[in-house]
Amino acid sequence: MRVAIYVPHGAIPDKRGFAPAIVAWNHARRLKAVSPLIISAREDYPSAYEMVDGIPVYRIGESRLYRRVFRKITRLDPYPLHRRAAKIVGREAPALLHVHQLEFPVADFLRSLGRRLPVIVHVHAVRKFDAALGVADKYVAVSEYTKGLLVERGYPVDRTEVVYNGVDTGVFIPPTAEEKRRLKRTFNIAAEACVISYIGRKQESKGYHSFLKVADELLRRHENLFVLSAGPALYERGAERDSIKKLLATFKDNPRFRDFPSLPHDKLSSLYKITDIVLLPTQHGGEQHPLVVVEAMASGCLTIATAMAGINETIRHGITGLLIKDGSDLEELVKLTDSSIRNPAEMARMGKAAREHAVSTFDWNIAARKLETMYDDLAGQ
Repeated sequence: MRVAIYVPHGAIPDKRGFAPAIVAWNHARRLKAVSPLIISAREDYPSAYEMVDGIPVYRIGESRLYRRVFRKITRLDPYPLHRRAAKIVGREAPALLHVHQLEFPVADFLRSLGRRLPVIVHVHAVRKFDAALGVADKYVAVSEYTKGLLVERGYPVDRTEVVYNGVDTGVFIPPTAEEKRRLKRTFNIAAEACVISYIGRKQESKGYHSFLKVADELLRRHENLFVLSAGPALYERGAERDSIKKLLATFKDNPRFRDFPSLPHDKLSSLYKITDIVLLPTQHGGEQHPLVVVEAMASGCLTIATAMAGINETIRHGITGLLIKDGSDLEELVKLTDSSIRNPAEMARMGKAAREHAVSTFDWNIAARKLETMYDDLAGQ
């Protein structure tokens, strides 16, 4: 059976840490009984088509002039992306379409295609149900929390299933003691040092501002502490951006603080391997099932995160990680993190339990098998 996977707002393979593209690509690479083809955004890829790891990838996009004239000025898009995707789907004739975009216009896509085709919509962010878009045959929620929100906002409960975001447990894996020492040397970090990291968008709502304030306090308390952050450039604008830049400036001459841009997965896995504690003091209500949490858990790190949204399904407090009620509660964040630094045995115990839970629950292969079952059921209708 052939299946088309469509990611309208992210290029595949992913270069910028865009979750829908990461999820779609990892699913596609692990499908065994299904032959996938991918349609994604073009972004800065030079080719509109190429074979990647044996999977055909079509890339579609719009010029800046097109977006400015037909999206921003006139708002009359004569040839929207989903109709371009329909031409490829019509030519390739897959058995179904799996779309990573909740606001995908199912009805208009099928009219453009000119035939009946089962459509699965993968949900990474929740919005109110809009009947004008049409109804998909299946909605894939990335957590029970996401499913609950979808039903609450009008999506059909009988068409909604949960498939958790996953992790490559062969890439994100705890290091051996020797590997950790070697990697620390490459980062110029002492072997006995404790490392705390923030990985993700450097955005206030994701807790980056809180992370920096906690790091500032803990660096004063612990001489053997190193702090790392990695992710896309600052998203904030105005006062919040200025505030974060000002905080970053205070670390400028501190050799125990390192700031990295977005990293490809091979380098990102190395960052996790030298990390003892990952902080995610998010206040972002859209944390359906954050990839950083399952990656940190698979890597054997202790994750300290806000008890909200899908994170509550991922971390069991005191067993596979630590949860805080409010990501902006700096006193509690400092207290929890400081206590963890001083109790390496407890940190190791939770890191081991986190790894075991990630392998048994969140491995990408588990998600791929669930999707294949869904594909078979829909294609057979």
